[in-house]
Amino acid sequence: MSHSAGRLRVSLVCAAFALTIASGARLSYAAPSFTVNSTADAPDASPGDGICATAAVACTLRAAIQEANFLNSFGGTTVHVPAATYTLTIAGANEDWAASGDLDLVALNGITIDGAGAASTIIDGNGLDRVFEIRNSATATISNLTIRNGHPSGVNSHGGGVRSAGTLTLMNVIVSGNTGGFGDYSGSGGGGIWNSSSSAGVTIYTSTLRNNNGGFTSNGWGGGVAANGPVTIVHSTFAHNLAGPSGGGAVYAGRVSIINSTFYSNTSAGDGGAVNAVNMVSVLNST
Repeated sequence: MSHSAGRLRVSLVCAAFALTIASGARLSYAAPSFTVNSTADAPDASPGDGICATAAVACTLRAAIQEANFLNSFGGTTVHVPAATYTLTIAGANEDWAASGDLDLVALNGITIDGAGAASTIIDGNGLDRVFEIRNSATATISNLTIRNGHPSGVNSHGGGVRSAGTLTLMNVIVSGNTGGFGDYSGSGGGGIWNSSSSAGVTIYTSTLRNNNGGFTSNGWGGGVAANGPVTIVHSTFAHNLAGPSGGGAVYAGRVSIINSTFYSNTSAGDGGAVNAVNMVSVLNST
């Protein structure tokens, strides 16, 4: 085909596309998804090939997250997690692509981890590490599941259940029995959730954070949530969370908005048995 013919073909295709848009027709896009079919904790055999499969040809939660991270598709990727208990068993440190240790969510275009219900889909950190980590500038939604028994240790041990440097939304999630860590040189914070970004926030809908511990260091802040950025809490419950001398038994954050929510039996060795807000706190229709 000649160069001029090639240009003509491209022009006709572009014209047809323009006419389609002008006529009001809608372009549809189906966001990709993976469905977990194994409770084992095993990595993907070939991360980035678009196929969720371990060496045993199973789609584990870890393998699905690895594929979603590499896919980083327009509109985000959803990982469906059926009812079961998924226990992390691969110890690891200083690895940021979910191959070992915690489950790293890296995709900038967004990942949704969606369970079958908070009472039936359980992600258990097994005390090896935190459960999830949202990497820099990534966007994550976690829904309809339980995050429990996360326990990072050493330097930067903030965030027992979830550590986030991006944008995090929880919907219908139970965050329970997580600990911010031991022996971190700067203290530890966020027994349930830690958000290090001063601009990206944490939004919590219809969720429960209970029995989380901000840490056992000389500081230890934010038993349920510790955040540099804004925290918004809607229709949620915080109960029996514990913080050290830096305060915020349930929440320690720069800015906190609490709407239609309940806080009870949270404890701090410092300021704010329930909430320690550095800049501003707003409470509406809550106890």
